[in-house]
Amino acid sequence: MNIVNTLAVPFYEFRCEESLIDEIIPIVENLEYDVHEKASLSKKYFYHEKLINWFDHCLKEFRSIYFEEAIELVIVNCWATKTRFLSNHHTHTHQTALVSGILYLYDSDSGETIFYLNNPWIRYQNDQIIPVSYSKTGMLTTKVKQEKGKLILFPPHIQHGTATNKDKKIRHTIAFDAFFSGQITKNSERPYVEIKSTSLRDIHYSLENK
Repeated sequence: MNIVNTLAVPFYEFRCEESLIDEIIPIVENLEYDVHEKASLSKKYFYHEKLINWFDHCLKEFRSIYFEEAIELVIVNCWATKTRFLSNHHTHTHQTALVSGILYLYDSDSGETIFYLNNPWIRYQNDQIIPVSYSKTGMLTTKVKQEKGKLILFPPHIQHGTATNKDKKIRHTIAFDAFFSGQITKNSERPYVEIKSTSLRDIHYSLENK
């Protein structure tokens, strides 16, 4: 039997310059983090002008595939994560985002982000799952390896978490969410609908100028 993979979910990968990653690493390592048994998140949003500019550049390239120029994708949140030895990041989704991104700051043989998608072969009408006793697996999985400077953009509603950190070194990553901003309808017979999302850049400048 051959397995033919069709209708694959596309993720988008970019590579950040190593010099920028090296500039960011000591900043991220010295942030304050909320303490959790598993992965910890930075207490405040993460903002680095050059990095946010690069994220924006990547989002513009992604936007050109799916959306009209009237739509802008703005970063609404950005944070750093910290995963200690033998810890992991729990499985979760980002329900309030349109696009999510993960930037890896180090190479790691054991560092992987694991994505989970409902297996359509064991689901039936109204999205009800076949009883567990009849199915061997209800999820499809794929893994993205941690490599220094790699950014992936992915659909935020897909469940994801991390493999256990087996490196003795603490693992840090940077993640962000982006959302629509701009005109989202273009029917000439009625007023268009516009969404104005507050960007992280605007929030940062507002707080800096208080």
